[in-house]
Amino acid sequence: MLKIVLVNPPPEQIIEEYDTPDYPHIGIGYLASSLELRGFSPIVVDAKLERLSFDEAVGRILSISPDIVGVTAMTHEITYAHTFIAHLKNMGCNAIMLIGGVHITALPERTLLEFPNFDAGVIGEGEYTIVEISESVVSNKEKNFADIPGVVFRTGDGTIQLSPERPFIDNLDSLSPPAWHLFPPASKYPIITARGCPAHCIFCTQLHGHAIRERSPKNIFDEWEHTATTYSPRMIYVHDESFGFHKKRAMEFLDLIIERKLTVPWFVTTRAHIVSPEMLHKMKRSGCFGVGIGVESGDPEILKSIRKGITLEQVKRAITFIRDTGMESHTFFILGFPHETIRTMLRTISFAASLNSTYIALGIIVPYPGTEIARMAAVGEGGYKIIAQDWKDYNKQIGNAIELKNLSRRMIEFFQLFGYVYFYLRNGRIMDFFRFASQYRSEALGFLGHFFRFRRRQQKHIS
Repeated sequence: MLKIVLVNPPPEQIIEEYDTPDYPHIGIGYLASSLELRGFSPIVVDAKLERLSFDEAVGRILSISPDIVGVTAMTHEITYAHTFIAHLKNMGCNAIMLIGGVHITALPERTLLEFPNFDAGVIGEGEYTIVEISESVVSNKEKNFADIPGVVFRTGDGTIQLSPERPFIDNLDSLSPPAWHLFPPASKYPIITARGCPAHCIFCTQLHGHAIRERSPKNIFDEWEHTATTYSPRMIYVHDESFGFHKKRAMEFLDLIIERKLTVPWFVTTRAHIVSPEMLHKMKRSGCFGVGIGVESGDPEILKSIRKGITLEQVKRAITFIRDTGMESHTFFILGFPHETIRTMLRTISFAASLNSTYIALGIIVPYPGTEIARMAAVGEGGYKIIAQDWKDYNKQIGNAIELKNLSRRMIEFFQLFGYVYFYLRNGRIMDFFRFASQYRSEALGFLGHFFRFRRRQQKHIS
């Protein structure tokens, strides 16, 4: 029997909430269920969820003696994921090493060129690809995957080859729900009701494309019911990019939850122009306690230039609607867009404060591979200057990837810090500020440490 291990590697260091999630990795969950459906018995090592150290995760995998090891990594994690795989090889693991996730999807050939211990990469949606790779290994024990769409791999002579593109999965109902039984118990569980986003934001990788592919209401509810009754989660996170885009389908799904009385607390993110009082009230009745809205900027001209496809008035209405239903509102902003200035950053911070949402996230633009922002930064458009030394710098909260010619990185980070402080103090939410600082103390300490380390590096460079 082929031994397949799917791995969410441990973080290099614990800096932000994402490094110690209280929910399992949904991408790995889907890959595992697809493998099980075809008769394989994958093993999952979600090191982040289990809080496994580097050595503990390596030891777990070595004890299995796997034939295939598949790891997932975002851009800022890719270097450490490669270190992890290299260590497995150095310890005698002879498995085929696969890398999946957004980074390899955006830069398939370059990733294998930069990181020699990855044998192959899964590009895009991997549910069918991982099965076909596994079946290929069973049949011929070779690493030539030329006939499998959606793969980049090393041939026998060491050259890097790209297979044909794999189309997106049209019928999401054909996929088995994530194999949560292979993970340790968690307090939260993610669910995806649709893939794809109709927007064309210049900072987004659009991993699932622009066309929205939806699951049927009953298909979603069946997974919802199984998750709620089997795992008794404290909450469910609906992991869609644009929940409720087709209102009729969303309302049918919400009706099923209400009728069957499966009102587990849940949270969702969506777009400002989608929400309506009618849908929000039904969401509240079905157990939804909070809605997140990606606002990005408080400057109307920047919103247009980044192709966000919303207006500030739509954002104001959305937050008012959410507040009127008694649900939490979460808003997400980014600093450092093309031609950003101190004035436009202050507009964003001021607008964020005026919304007075329940929670706020204020990140800094990252030129993620495959985005229009990355293309602009590479040629110096928009006033950009890439300052990253490593893919590790490509982190939205605590990174060091980019700055503008008229705005140093330190200046942008100062306004990021100022924005958080102003948001709470401007609205007289002193206790909320201290609760926020306490809840995210590791992120705050990491941010401050990064801020002052970067300042010392700049001073050293100048001297």
